[in-house]
Amino acid sequence: MKMYFSGRTIARLFAFLMAIHSIAEAQTLRYTPNVPSEVEYEFDINLDLGPSQTSLKGTTRYKIESLSDGEVRMTFQGGLSESTKNKSLTRRRTFPPRHSFSHSSGFGRTPTYRGLSTTSNTVTITSLGELVALQGESQLPYLLGHLSLLPFEPLPPSDQTTWKREGTVGVAATESQDRFGFPPFSDRNDRDLRTASTQMTYELLNQNADQASIKKTYKLIMPLKDTDSVIELDGSGTWVFDKKRNLPGSMDFTYQLKVELGGAMVTAPLRLRYHLLTEAEVAKRKAAADERKAKAEREAAERAEIAARPVTAIEKTAWLKAMRTGNVSERIDALRKLTAKTPADPDREIVATIRKLTQSDSGVVVTFAKKALEKWDREFASTNKLVKSYDSHMHVESTGRTVTGATPLYSGQIVQVNERSNWWKAATVKEVLPSGRVEIEFRGPFPKRAIVEREKIQLAPKDLPQPASLKSAVARSATPTDSETGKALTPFRVWTDATSKFKVRAKLLLIANDSLVLSREDGNLVTVPLSKMSEKDQAFIEGMQNSR
Repeated sequence: MKMYFSGRTIARLFAFLMAIHSIAEAQTLRYTPNVPSEVEYEFDINLDLGPSQTSLKGTTRYKIESLSDGEVRMTFQGGLSESTKNKSLTRRRTFPPRHSFSHSSGFGRTPTYRGLSTTSNTVTITSLGELVALQGESQLPYLLGHLSLLPFEPLPPSDQTTWKREGTVGVAATESQDRFGFPPFSDRNDRDLRTASTQMTYELLNQNADQASIKKTYKLIMPLKDTDSVIELDGSGTWVFDKKRNLPGSMDFTYQLKVELGGAMVTAPLRLRYHLLTEAEVAKRKAAADERKAKAEREAAERAEIAARPVTAIEKTAWLKAMRTGNVSERIDALRKLTAKTPADPDREIVATIRKLTQSDSGVVVTFAKKALEKWDREFASTNKLVKSYDSHMHVESTGRTVTGATPLYSGQIVQVNERSNWWKAATVKEVLPSGRVEIEFRGPFPKRAIVEREKIQLAPKDLPQPASLKSAVARSATPTDSETGKALTPFRVWTDATSKFKVRAKLLLIANDSLVLSREDGNLVTVPLSKMSEKDQAFIEGMQNSR
């Protein structure tokens, strides 16, 4: 018996068979990449803030290390760069991620947006995409979570064509206001951890032998502290699973970042896109990077060759003239050219002329002169490096020049202080107290005062220039002294202050910054301003200095 089917019936039958085939193939969606292998993803994330737009862009890399017992272990490396662009302008500028949003990695840790700089993680997931272990951080702002985990979505455990995941995440928060005008979730230290509920749904749209296209929806809701308002992040998009490489293939997802405040809703659209680079794309990028590196090395070699060339007579004459009689621009131009040189045998006349410019009335000229002198005067370069290290808040190398009860210390003196453990920091002596303890102020951009014991102090290197005021004060002393041996200027005598209430039997070790450094009979040192001494003692000091 012959059976006849209409075209519409055949089409329906074909669609049914394809649907069965698609459901069967859905079981093959598993994270089972080749081992060992390396893959790269390119990210492009954009947040529309109304008058401005923020972008996060970059490439990440995964090294697939093992696949066993249904678990995939990978090493992640990479990071995104952030920039913001005013829509009315074309110039981009760096936008520091201080006021944003971040999923927390746990209690006791401050999110620092490691995902916005090159970082590395070790990630272990199951073949279904469940997180087993994460070592390291790669946080992103705007509630996006870890960059290293961003591509990996949960897969269905069986032949489902729809599935969902619900749960909670911790969000780090601060109490300050951010650029959206509501409390941020950022990298500040004054944070607390808040809980947000999440819901994700997935629907298999279609698939073939190469890939599966899946519709994803996402919703995050988090109440704001001590208010009835909430922050929401919801959206939808298409996630593609690469069935040939058994890894995420791409994502094109649009979120709406919302906050409700005082009955008003503020919304910021956020679009997330990434894709898995093909082997050809990776090879092309590597070739381009290798070419850029080779070009940079060639240019560096050319600059080194030019820098090593001896200064010609014509160049010397022109540069000396510019430095001696030129205006500020001409002097800076000559100093720039001198800085570009690396002379094997520096010309003494050029060195002397540059050195004079370090005392120029123009601060800009002084800066360029010091840079040039570092190239032309090795001794200056060494000293200037030392000066920079002691002008910084960073740790300095221990000198081993211990301070005892007999070692003179005076106001304004640069020393090093044992902050903790074996770490030493540069500091300035502010006052030597009658108790023998010393008030110091740590140097650098973050000055902080402290009172420390003398054994916590060491003298700075001998080559470190002390402030000019100290040198002149020491030069006015009646007799040269050794600051390490504590050789006295006078024998023991009684010193009295202007009120006659303070008296001490001591010998004078040093006069510095118009203060007397006295060594008591018990060996402890006392620093007393000369102006606070009695008229008799002031006259004694004046007579001692005039007699020199």
